[in-house]
Order: sequence, then C-alpha cells, then structure tokens
Amino acid sequence: PQLVRLLGRTYRPYPVFQSSVVGTAARPNARTFTTARMCMAKPGPKDETGTPEKKPRKSKKTPAVPENGAEEPTPKKKQAAKKTSKAVGIGAEAEATPRKKRAAKKTPEPVPETGTEVEPTPKKRRATKKSTKAVPETGTESEASPKRQPRSSKKQSPRELDGFIATTPVAERLAEAEIWSNKTRKKKPSSKIDTDNLMVADKTRVNIVSDKLCDDIIKYLGPSLDRHKGCDLLDMNPGVGVWSRALHDAVQPRQHIMMEPRAEEYSPFLKEAMGDRQNVKIIPKQGIIWKELHETLQTHLAPHHTPTPRGQKPERNDSILVTMNVSAWPEKPVYSFPNLSVMVAYQLIRYIRTSSFFQQYGLVRVLLWTNNDFKYRILPRSVGERVRSNFEAELACEYIHEVAGIDAYDFNYFRRNSRDEWLSYESAARCYRNMKDLGIDTIPGRETRMFKALEADPAQLLKPQKLAGRNPIRVLRPFQDELEKLEQEASELSDSTRNIRLNTLRTRVAAEGQENILVLELLQTLEKLSAMGPSHPDFAALETEFNSRIDGMKRNLREIFCAVRDNYFSFRRNKGPTLLWDRRAYEPLTADPTEFWPNAPVCLLDIQPRAVDPLFHEVGPSSTRSGDVSDILLRTAFAHRALSLPRVMASMWPGFADLVDQCPSFVDPRLGGSHVSGHGELSVRAMSEENWAEVVRAWMNWPFRPPYLTLLGRTPDLSGSESHDTEGMSGAAMGARNL
Repeated sequence: PQLVRLLGRTYRPYPVFQSSVVGTAARPNARTFTTARMCMAKPGPKDETGTPEKKPRKSKKTPAVPENGAEEPTPKKKQAAKKTSKAVGIGAEAEATPRKKRAAKKTPEPVPETGTEVEPTPKKRRATKKSTKAVPETGTESEASPKRQPRSSKKQSPRELDGFIATTPVAERLAEAEIWSNKTRKKKPSSKIDTDNLMVADKTRVNIVSDKLCDDIIKYLGPSLDRHKGCDLLDMNPGVGVWSRALHDAVQPRQHIMMEPRAEEYSPFLKEAMGDRQNVKIIPKQGIIWKELHETLQTHLAPHHTPTPRGQKPERNDSILVTMNVSAWPEKPVYSFPNLSVMVAYQLIRYIRTSSFFQQYGLVRVLLWTNNDFKYRILPRSVGERVRSNFEAELACEYIHEVAGIDAYDFNYFRRNSRDEWLSYESAARCYRNMKDLGIDTIPGRETRMFKALEADPAQLLKPQKLAGRNPIRVLRPFQDELEKLEQEASELSDSTRNIRLNTLRTRVAAEGQENILVLELLQTLEKLSAMGPSHPDFAALETEFNSRIDGMKRNLREIFCAVRDNYFSFRRNKGPTLLWDRRAYEPLTADPTEFWPNAPVCLLDIQPRAVDPLFHEVGPSSTRSGDVSDILLRTAFAHRALSLPRVMASMWPGFADLVDQCPSFVDPRLGGSHVSGHGELSVRAMSEENWAEVVRAWMNWPFRPPYLTLLGRTPDLSGSESHDTEGMSGAAMGARNL
C-alpha cells in the first residue's frame, strides 16, 4: 500500500489510459484496474454526469469543486466512479462520501441505509476475511479461530523456542531472558581489533544447563581434579554458572575469579548458582582480550605466584586452574578466524610456547568448552586430518583429552575417521586397558559407540593384539548403511531404480574388497622390508618389486595405500602412537544437545601443557629465532604434507636436502621412520616431534642457511597453496606482526 500511494502521488494519468478505464466502449479488466491503481494520482473533479473533467496539471493542488445541488450519478456511473477514485462533495454529503467510498473498496456494494437488513449482510463477513485485524462478531466463529492471535503477543512456551527444547529450569529462564541471539551483523566484519566483533560472537554463546552432565564429568575427572585442591580458579565466560558451581565444589579454590563480559545480563544466574560463597569475584571483562586479561592477572594472580625465569624449563603448576567457554551456535567469524574456538586455541598454544599470561607461572591446565566439530581440528582421528595447527598443539601439549562430547554417527564421522577401522579398534582397546589400570569407570548411559562394541567382544581386551595389518582393510563409508537397508528390502523391491542402486552398491563393495586385499598385501610387504633391514641380501630385490607394483597402480588406489601406510606408521611407533587421540587415557563421555542452551553440539577438552623443546621456545628478536624458523618451515612442510620428508626438505631451500643424513630418525623404525626408499619413506603427516626437531636443528646448524628476514620474505613462495589448512593465522604470521 505504501508503494501504491507513493506512485499515485508521483505520476499523473495518461489521456489514453483514462479513456481505456472510464470510457463506455470498453470495460476494464483486472490487469488494467491494478495498473490504474498503481499509476493514478489524485483524480480531478467530476461534472454532473460523473465523468472526470480534463484539467491542466497545475490544477492538481486546487481541484475544482462541483456546484451545490448536483444530482447524484446513476448506478452505472457510480460503479465507474468507484473504480477511479473518491469525489469531493459539499456539506454533510462531502463528509460522508469518503467513508462510503472507502468502504466500497472493501465491499463490492455501498453501505446500505440503516435498517434491519444491516446485520445479515454477507459482505461484512467478506471484509473480515480480508482484514485479520477486524474484530469478529460474537458467536462460534470467533471461538474457533486460534490462529488469529497477533504476533506481537509472543506467548510462546519457553520449552520450545526457535526449534530448541529447554529441559531444565535454567534453560527455561534463559529462553525467557532471550540472552542468546542469532541476529547477523549488518556492517561488514572488520579486521580491526575491537570489542564489537567479540560481542557479536558472544551473543551466540552456548551455556551448559544440565546439572547431571556437570556432576558426571566431575565424577569422571575426580582423581585428576584432586591435585587442584585450594587452587586459584580462573573462570572465563561462566555464563549461567552451572559448570562453575560444580567445578568450584570439586576443587574448593582459594579464589574463584569469574571474567564475564556480560556480567549485567548473567548476574541473576550467577548469584543464584554460586549462592553465599565468599571467595567468588565477578569481573566484567573479556578474558580473550589480552589487555583485560593482563590487568586481571596482575591484580589477582601476580601477588600469589612467581613467573618462571626466562631460559628456565617450566614445571607443572597445579595451584592454578583455568576453565573457559568459547562454544557458540551458530559459529560466527571473529577477525581472520572462522570462529571463536579456533582463535582461542591459537592463543592458548602461543601462551604455552612463549610462557605468557597465565602460562608464565608454569604449565597451567585448561578445561575448554568448545564446539563439537572443533575437536577434530585440534584432536584429529587420522593422519589425513593432521594439519599444521594440531601438529603445533602436539608439540606444546602433554595431552589433550576429550572429556565429554557428542558421539554423532553422521557424515562428519566417516570423513574424520578415514582410516582402517582395525586401527581404531586397537586404539579403543588400548584406551580401555588404560582406564582399568587407572581405576576409571565410565558413567552408565554415557558410553560411546566404540566402547559398547568393545564390551560386546571382551576377548580383544585381555591383551594387546595386532589387528591392523592382519585383517583386510576396512574403511567406513557413508553408503554402507544404505546398502544394508537395501539388502534387507531386496525381496520387496519393485522399483527398477532402487534395484539399479542396489546392484551399483554391490559392485562397488566387491571392487573395494579386491582393492583392500591388494593394499593389505603391500602393507605386509612393507612390514617385512622394515624387519629385514638394508643389510639383508633379499632387501634390494624386494624393495624394487614393492615400488614397481605401487607405480603401476591407479592414482586413487595409490593414494589409498599411502593413507593406510601413514596411519600404520603413526600408530606402530615404539615410543607410542603419534596422534594425541591414540594416546588418550580414557574414552569420552557422550552428551546430548538438549543439555545445552541452545541445543547445540558442544564438547569439553582437557588440555595439559608440557615443557616445549628449547629449540621451539626461542621466539623473538632477542633469541636465536629457531622457534620462528620452525613456524615458517612448518608452513612449507604441511603445504605438501603427503610428500616424504626428504622431498619436502628439498623444497624448503636449495641444497637443504643434502642434510638428510643429519636426521637419523627418518630411517629408524623405532622412532617411526622407515629405511625403505620410494613409496616406503616417512611422509610429513606421519612425522613425530623427534623427526621435526631434527629438521629444525639441521637448519640452524647449516652454515649456508639464509637470514631470517630473507626466509620470512619468501614465505608465500615457500608455503604454496594451503587450501587444506584454512584455520587462520598462526606461527610465523603472528610473529611477523610483532616485528
């Protein structure tokens, strides 16, 4: 309607258009009438016959008024007048005429005179159908119209809001308070560091609202939390305080420092959750902003703790415990990072490497609530998902455990667990034995899918057994569930399309079965070569045959073998598996999305730092910059992570590949290496910390190495394409910003 009025005030009717609407030769159709309403301006006056007079345009502001006593137009003329516009009259008729004409637009007939026939008029019902805001007449019709409630009332149950379910009283109160918001930011995101960007992301924060989940986690972590009794608890983004209260009661801290940037909104929840505890301090600051975090640490932690001197090896400090919640739904980009979890993870790893902020007082444990998908970034399940960011986490952390999370058996599970299922089975069995040795029992009802499979086959749990490399390769595929369903309905299938799909899947499974047998034979040949050693007389001939068979394979099959080989090398190290996931001490608990508000997939990570190798600790202008060099070389290495380490060293700098002899772990099977050349060499994605330390040490001892600034200037040329590692800025890029 606003557009119609705007156009009506702007444009004047054309003479040809008027003749087609008002003329007696042709009756206007619906399309012509709609066009007339959109293009007509305020019409001119009418003469005695009801025909509009043609006036010049200057008469638009002061239209002529018909003389007093003019006869009313005939019914036929009145119908034409209704289709044009309102006429202006004199006296009482002039006041009532616009109302009659306005009512005539809603009903095809004019309003009748007063009498008994007004009540049963069917045209009023038609008007109520067009206008939902009109008040219905008394009767049964008004009672049977629950959908006519205006939207402004918003009397929606807090247990069902925006598709989310509130299962606890705290969740219901959060729904009523409307603290969570999914409104997008109108202006473009800026790379300038300010608090507005963080506040927009913080409005989508996910809160832990289940007391039972928190109690189960505390019970599960009980033995490891005992060493933090009486510590200083630094709590960032506590939110409603359900998790903060459970952790407070478990460790009994000397002081509980809560850094809540939205303290005014969460204050009623925090006061109710923490009760009359005297050692709780709520600080309305953002713990992710370095300036505000530094001020808080100087005020509350510095008087009780002493920083580790520079150059001295840091030790574990159990008198400080940090917990933070950076989970959000939906995930929003923050600065140059895809979401807040990725940015905080980079900050935590940098704190450990540089011994800054709360890590300056020692190796401080961190309990991190984050989005469920982020755990695959920092805690990969296979070497196929191993990128530079999680390798840096392996260098800086003793362990990263998933305490609780969503055990989703979906497409992401197949994509993230793209390795031989027998390796995953061995890893879970190893974890099960560790739990028994540590006296950790899982919580009933919170077992993972793999844990249930192990309990169903207890024979595999008694002693370590090699399953991978002894059985045909078995990789989970998304189409396997579809095939099982079609096999069950095979006798009932009548559609030819479904029969074709069933036969296609059967053919694919048969082909993959033959390929898996071939990959198993090659893997056993590689294992035999590793056991023989280069000094064996049959080693050279068998190695040549091994490489020639792989060269003759199709590209896809060759890549499958390389992935299986790298996972096998990573898991079979004598010092233990390379991946942090395979070194876990316990299986994670399963959580339900309804235990959070909003109902989003969230997980809890337990991060324990370790003393970084002094080679990687040298960062900054006043050091040897070996840590900065490691960052730059890592970018080059993981840009070609499927290649072997000797080939990657050749791409780092001309002549650097000649120093392969200074890296003996590359050919030592006890350290995860391989003395088989060609397709049996150790790749970047399967290397360990010892392998990479030898690369950096060889670079620092190389007399022909380029200066650091020269190496930094060629970083884009050296790193190439890093499409697989789109997790933001880290390492050398952050160091370059601080130059």
